[in-house]
Parts: sequence; C-alpha cells; structure tokens
Amino acid sequence: MTKLLTEFWAKMNYPPDVLRTLLTPDYEGDEAPEDYPDAALLANSFAETQSKLFKSTSGLFTKEDMDVEFTKHRAKQISDINKAFGLGHSRSQLTDLEWKDVLTAAKAKVDADIQEATESTDETLKSKLHDLQNEKIKIMQEKVALEESIDTQVAAKTATLEAELNKESVDRLFHDIYDEFKWPEGSKHIYQDFIRNKVSSKYEIHRDGRLTMDGGKDAINFEGNGHYTHLKDAVKYLHESEGMDPKHKGGQGGRGGAIFSGPASIEGELSENSKAMAERVLAARKDGLR
Repeated sequence: MTKLLTEFWAKMNYPPDVLRTLLTPDYEGDEAPEDYPDAALLANSFAETQSKLFKSTSGLFTKEDMDVEFTKHRAKQISDINKAFGLGHSRSQLTDLEWKDVLTAAKAKVDADIQEATESTDETLKSKLHDLQNEKIKIMQEKVALEESIDTQVAAKTATLEAELNKESVDRLFHDIYDEFKWPEGSKHIYQDFIRNKVSSKYEIHRDGRLTMDGGKDAINFEGNGHYTHLKDAVKYLHESEGMDPKHKGGQGGRGGAIFSGPASIEGELSENSKAMAERVLAARKDGLR
C-alpha cells in the first residue's frame, strides 16, 4: 500500500516531504506530542504548493508575465522618444533612464525647438514647429494606448485565472459533499450530474460553498419557503426529494423520482452521455415492473 501511494504521489507531482510527514505514525495517548505534525498547517502548505504548480504548468499569463511585457514596451518607448526627439542618449544610457526623466527631457527639447521656431519667420522652421507638435501628440497618444492595453490584458488574464481556480474549487466542493451521501451504484453519476446541473443553473456557487443568486442575493431554496446558506443544503434537498438514496426501491423514493418519470423530465437536465444512461435505467425499470 505504501509503495502504491508513493508512486501515485510522485505521478501527481506532490511534494515528497508532505507524504513522509503524513505517514508519521499515530501517537498514543490523549494528547499529541509537541512536535507532532499539524494537519491544518500541512493542508495550507500543500495548497500553496499546488497553487504554484498549477500556475507554472497551466500556461496562463500571470501578472509577472505582464510586468515583463510592460517593461519591454516601456524600454522601446524610451528608445523611440530618444531617437525621435534627438535627445542624444546612447543605448547603454537608456537602460538607466527613468520614464519621467525621458518625458521631461523630451518636453524640454520640444519646448526649445518651439522657442527656436517661434523666434523666426522662416517657413522651414514653422514647418518644423508643426511637425514637432504633431510628434509630441503622437507620442503621448501611444503612451496612453499602451498603458490602457496593458491594463486590459492584465484584467483579462486575471479573470481567466480566477475562473480556473473557481472551477477547481467548485469541483472539489461537489466531490467532497457527494461523498457524504449514499448513491445507487448503477445510477450514481447520473444523479450527481443532475444535481450539479440543477444547482448550477439556479445559484451562484462560491469557493467556500456559499450559495447566492441574481448577483449576490440570498439563495432562496427550491421550495421557495426559505434560504440555503451552503451548497450541501441544496444537494441534501435534491438527494432526499428526488429519492436518490439506495434504500428506496430502484432509487425512486421521495416525491416520485422526478428524474426518471419519463423522457420529458430527462430532456435538458443532463449531459448527452448521462441522458443515454438515464434512458437505459428507465427502460430497465419498466421491464422489471412487467
């Protein structure tokens, strides 16, 4: 058993030191020794490690990636301004320049050129004044557009990461709650798919298991006479009201087994695979009643 667990642990990329700690022999007596591992601390450490692993292998664009991209764009902007305004800095000098210093130098150069142009009636200098003003406007517009683009990308990537983490948390919530109930072996996954689709279509499921609806309002229960405070409440209600406990004949106790009352009740509630399995279960039950 230990060998199998060790191989499984390695395949899942879990830290081996966590496994060794978890395999610490149980202590004898009423109180744990002072150096006995703390389960809560182990769980937190494990969760942090898995979060880092998920981010490093998921291919998502993190805030650190955005910082690198922003720095590259900013360096190009500095180089472009240096060249466009003839500030005279070498490539090595550009790496030490602050963005605000470059803008200050560019403005000073533009102001100096404008002053030179306004002191002369020469048409060539007037044209140069016009070009410099347009170039200044263009650079400022590019600066604003770049910063807005970076902000938009960061927001989008952050939203994507949040959605992935939320889905993973909700999957774990359903799995843990399902383990607390008994299910008919042949129809277990059909019932569980039905419950998840039913709850997800009506409520907003939070990572801590809370249920809300309509943008954060309290979750009104399925009967309309109270509220749900946790996902487990809704699962328990459907498990009981739809007769999913195997102690009921054929898994159809409660209020008449509405899940399998006929094709119409199956349509639209389950995935295609679950619908097919439900049809087979329904047919088998009908044969058994003849």
